[in-house]
Amino acid sequence: MSNHIDWQRQHLLLSGASGGLGQALATALSERGAKLTLIGRQSDKLAALAQRLQQQYLVLDINAPTAALQLMDYIEQQTTAVTGLINNAALASDQLFIDSDIDAIEQLLQTNLLTPIRLTHALLPWLQQQPQALLLNIGSVFGALGYPGQVSYCASKFGLRGFSQALRRELQDTTIQVFYCAPRAIATAFNSDTVQQVNEQTGSRADAPEQVAKRIVRQLDGGRYEQVFGWPERFYVWLNQLQSAWVDGSMRKPLAIYQRLQQEKRL
Repeated sequence: MSNHIDWQRQHLLLSGASGGLGQALATALSERGAKLTLIGRQSDKLAALAQRLQQQYLVLDINAPTAALQLMDYIEQQTTAVTGLINNAALASDQLFIDSDIDAIEQLLQTNLLTPIRLTHALLPWLQQQPQALLLNIGSVFGALGYPGQVSYCASKFGLRGFSQALRRELQDTTIQVFYCAPRAIATAFNSDTVQQVNEQTGSRADAPEQVAKRIVRQLDGGRYEQVFGWPERFYVWLNQLQSAWVDGSMRKPLAIYQRLQQEKRL
């Protein structure tokens, strides 16, 4: 199977399309000539983006029990065959685990991990019929680097990374390519004030969504199935995989910041 992606022949479903990275990624893929269906819950934003890019959109709550069936109904009605799925929709976390609401944790795991798995499972038989297809899961540096204040988010992205890697190996003799990308912080509304304060006080950088979108497209074009974006984040991921205990001490500073900010919220 050739790794080269013929963008002119791609019709991709993009979840979370109305968010900061979603809009940037939709723009970058449109510029390459891909046909897109933009998926999200905010109809006004989706309609405006679809009109600007001359693409289609579908208003859908991907966490709804019937979402997979609705998506398959939509796919079967298309004149241009759907050839791929980009799982981009996600929820963020910004609290110490002990202070987190369990219902919010379950909702985060549903959105970030279980729903991408469910949608992928539903679409897989269809995608296997296509001469070339792709799956892209948008992960995070925190999918390979445990970080205080991000316990639930890390759990979801660690899971998504493992799912992507195992599925890629399971489908390696098919026409479906499975990609996983791991951006560091992105300068969008996705990050709460708390997360922004932690990033500022630890000297962590945030990339523009347009920059991240271009990196993702380059990753796909280059056939790199898994990639971490940003330095020194890539180094910390490598070091964490080599010997996680070496990284533990460097996490004391963000932990102290989260503890202080959490204490201030309680006052």
